Amino acid sequence: MKILHVISSLEVGGAQRLLSDLLPLVAKENLVSLLVFKNTDTIFEQYIKEKGIIINSLNVNCIYNPWIFVRLFFIVRKFDIIHIHLFPSLYWGALVQKFTRCRFFYTEHSTSNKRRNKKYLRFIEQKVYRSYDKIISISNQTEINLLQWLDLNKISKFIVVENGIDLQKFRKSYESILPKTSINLLMISRFTKAKDHSTIISAMELLRDDIHLYLVGDGETRNVNESLVKEKHLESRVHFLGNRNDIPQLISSCLIGIQSSHWEGFGLTAVEFMAAGK
Repeated sequence: MKILHVISSLEVGGAQRLLSDLLPLVAKENLVSLLVFKNTDTIFEQYIKEKGIIINSLNVNCIYNPWIFVRLFFIVRKFDIIHIHLFPSLYWGALVQKFTRCRFFYTEHSTSNKRRNKKYLRFIEQKVYRSYDKIISISNQTEINLLQWLDLNKISKFIVVENGIDLQKFRKSYESILPKTSINLLMISRFTKAKDHSTIISAMELLRDDIHLYLVGDGETRNVNESLVKEKHLESRVHFLGNRNDIPQLISSCLIGIQSSHWEGFGLTAVEFMAAGK
């Protein structure tokens, strides 16, 4: 079976991380390709390529470029299943679906998004989601919130497939790559409005000096949180590590894993911490 996954980019995030784990497994029994709207030289893109997955790029700077529709139309016709991830790929997939015989799936990765603050979009999104053959939510709450937003009752096309991880990767014992002289706390997450780094940083003021916090990830709110660390004079105890490709080793090296969020679709990192016995 020929399967094409479509996502706007492979910038570091939960959906991209899930794809990097999922695609090599699916490729064992199917012909799998990945289509992105723009190139991003990230750890996920490098990892997927290393696993032999073909990554095609539309090379568009604007993800709302109308030429996306034309190029998508000719590409998807070569595949049996088109699996879409995230917005605005969600809308492009719904448009192209009307002109092909492919089966279109969409995965809902979050319990909330900014579009749901605009009530006038509800009617449009009802049409968009109905155009897909399957809507896959990564948790029960993700599906509940989606159906409430769409004002729809659950039907057979809506299903829940919870996120999974490679347990063996996180159950291994690794040599510590964090200082052994301190008590190490670890949070792995993009710096976005959905994540609550500021509460954890503020809490560090109340903890002993031998307790250190390591923050893995990057994103739009990183600068704000770096400023907060300086404001509270915590530079020696709160460490920003950026994007990393040694997550299992970092988790193995910490004492406590933290997942501080305003909202979550699933919280994949929390499962990884638990798999490592944290």
